Amino acid sequence: MLSFSPGDPVLSGDIIPGFADGDSPEEATGNLLRDNDYLAESSFDEVTALELKSEKATVHSLKELVAAKR
Repeated sequence: MLSFSPGDPVLSGDIIPGFADGDSPEEATGNLLRDNDYLAESSFDEVTALELKSEKATVHSLKELVAAKR
């Protein structure tokens, strides 16, 4: 997963413009930029690459989670 952060190295509140594969963070970043031309002209200053360990995903209903907390 790659995340662009506008001048802030802290990961909270970042925008995730997409996902890209690669054998290294540099390759994945290059692939993301190659496949999403608009990112080159965005106002973001840096990119953080994070390796995803699993392709398994779970889906959660936000409405149900909020209701369960009440």
